[in-house]
Amino acid sequence: GGWRRDAARATELLHEAFVLLEQAAADGVGASETSAHPAVLAAALLPVAERIDPALVERCFWRALAMRSPRPLRPGEQLNAAVVPGVLAIFISRYDRAAARVLAQPVAAEVLSLISGEDWIAKLTSSSLALVDANWATSLIDKLPEPPPLDLRAAKNVARRHVAEALAPSVDGWWHKLYKQGPRLRDPDARDDER
Repeated sequence: GGWRRDAARATELLHEAFVLLEQAAADGVGASETSAHPAVLAAALLPVAERIDPALVERCFWRALAMRSPRPLRPGEQLNAAVVPGVLAIFISRYDRAAARVLAQPVAAEVLSLISGEDWIAKLTSSSLALVDANWATSLIDKLPEPPPLDLRAAKNVARRHVAEALAPSVDGWWHKLYKQGPRLRDPDARDDER
């Protein structure tokens, strides 16, 4: 991409993007949407920061984490409170697995209800746990109730399938898979001719 030719301008634009996302986070914009949450969008920019200058990653990493929403007080907000940290954990696990595991704790705490929910939530839940720590994800799945024989839609079987898919080797790394699944995110490592 053209931004490689001008690292100073790319750094400036990245900073502007973070300022906008920080303002959105402060105003509560996107807080109820997983893929539009400012912290998630900022964490999705970490590979861009890395390509511009690896020294930018640490500062951008902490700026992204600082955009997280406070824990919800209302019961109806609990789902988003568990899902957003799971998505955020996926993006930051490439840079700091220990921090990603701390973020994924709400997902682990609600694993049964999240895996039993809508398919995209089940996939996101299982994938985030697997990508943060495969052994941890497996141990959580092992604690789920055993499904009836041949019930492929049972929570435990769904979780097994999603963890296997997340961990399966592919041409793309796991972070590239996430960009392909997210409707609002563009993979920063994709070449312009791959769009």
